[in-house]
Amino acid sequence: MKHITSELESLINLFGKEAAERKKTILSELSQTHELPLKVLSRLNDMLCFMKAYPDNPAVLRSVCSLASSLREKCAAHNLEGETPALENEGFPGAINRNEYSLPWIAKLARRWPSCFEIDWEEFEWEGQNRLLNALGLLTTPAECQGLDDISIDLCDWFRDGRAQSHKTDLDFLLDLFSGSELQPQVRDYVFESCQIPIRYQLETPGTGRCEINWPTRSVHYQRKPLDRSRIDCSRIIKRPFAQKNHLSVKFGADLIDCAQRALSARNLEIRTLTYGNPRDVTLVDCGRGLTVALVGVIPHYRDPLECHYFCFLMKNGTPIAYGPGTVSMGCCEIGLNLFPEFRGAEVRFLYPQLMRSLYQIIGARYFFLTPYGMGENNAAAIKTGAFWFYRKLGFKADNAKVEELALQEELRMKAEPGYRSDKKMLRRLSHTSAYFDLSDGSVAPINLGAIGLQQSRFIAAEYAGDRQRAVSSSILQVRKKLGAGSLDKLGDDERRGWQVLAPILAAIPDLESWSKKDKILALRIIKAKGGPSETKTDMLMRSLQKLCIGVRALSES
Repeated sequence: MKHITSELESLINLFGKEAAERKKTILSELSQTHELPLKVLSRLNDMLCFMKAYPDNPAVLRSVCSLASSLREKCAAHNLEGETPALENEGFPGAINRNEYSLPWIAKLARRWPSCFEIDWEEFEWEGQNRLLNALGLLTTPAECQGLDDISIDLCDWFRDGRAQSHKTDLDFLLDLFSGSELQPQVRDYVFESCQIPIRYQLETPGTGRCEINWPTRSVHYQRKPLDRSRIDCSRIIKRPFAQKNHLSVKFGADLIDCAQRALSARNLEIRTLTYGNPRDVTLVDCGRGLTVALVGVIPHYRDPLECHYFCFLMKNGTPIAYGPGTVSMGCCEIGLNLFPEFRGAEVRFLYPQLMRSLYQIIGARYFFLTPYGMGENNAAAIKTGAFWFYRKLGFKADNAKVEELALQEELRMKAEPGYRSDKKMLRRLSHTSAYFDLSDGSVAPINLGAIGLQQSRFIAAEYAGDRQRAVSSSILQVRKKLGAGSLDKLGDDERRGWQVLAPILAAIPDLESWSKKDKILALRIIKAKGGPSETKTDMLMRSLQKLCIGVRALSES
């Protein structure tokens, strides 16, 4: 058994008729074996995910799906209760993941599968339980608080005594306490997260296991020849329009967010942009070769004034393969792509430009950049993988002139000495820079948003004696008057949010009142878009209003 599993592992990156036939034979043999060793099951989890994304032909894909659907039974053969430590935190169908979650993330998951999640009392340290005990004082009645102060039973026993019959688990009870509290949503989120509650996730429902998660596709791209790892013209690819892009309906947007959340939860991952994902702002594009990229915006309440945040989700033949954040501000995009481990090194040179293409075509990004951390500064993983040279080969340039000069010297040495590669010491020297890929012909550049935040703090302190509520309400009044806007009384909460986040910045721009009528109308469109259903056009609108770009940059330099 060990022999054929190892053979399958050696075959998954090979393609062609002979490799496909052997893969199908091995998959069939593994499917017919009722009990497989735990180590074999763990390795299969990765291999099946990869082969679902890169199937040789329809027969191999059917064999992959058949084996994947049998993994729950093979896991149960070891322990009917799913207590298989060797498969913990593997996202294995029927096994267990242990993790901490944010409140909105776990609330959404537990609402869908209430019996799959429970407080992991055995892993809950005393300090954490004490923090939760203090938090319960904000969530319960005064009489209960008195009892909690003098509690003489274990906290887990209090949960089981206090929860209603309708609560399926202790976690279900706790989530109800938080949702029923009078705390503001962001305060609730903070209090929950500060308790650091360990949660046990039993992946008992079909569709929650890593190799089971799939987004439906109309057609499958079969890999009939070796993966293409050749260099490409990144600029040309990014600028090529998509034949079709689909802005999903609210229902399908919610389904896509659910698929992405299951994919990340199976790997004990979470990302803020998906935590607050907006089902009304989901765009799906077909990049070719079976690759689909989804961009998910955030709900209006969690939007930032000058940045448009998107969750980027990459799927190959419907199989999740990578994710990352895409944050665009005035045409500049901080980008990151995290490939799931089994897909690293496969087609990354194809995937990265397609992600940039999606952000360029849909959100309007024109200048991509990475922080020094992404280049390897204080990042051992990036040094190990030679991240600097990966991005360099895509076309990124070092922002630090000294590092750029050093990189040019290294490139000359590579030409003179075939086979030469930068060692770790050199990679660490090269990492002390941000990197950029400019498609704007120099018309845009990153703005120091931290400096704008500091300017706003000084502005509120000087003009409003630190009274932030008065600063926001007064700024809205001023900006309304200067832009010639009507009353906000009939606006919904989301549209009001646009005014709340942007008005204090606009109020700090000294020449706002002298803007042309056309510019003022455009500014009002931007405010409306910031609180609208989708932000896909917001940054392009901001970039088109030159007076705004100039004013914001001046604030960052003041």
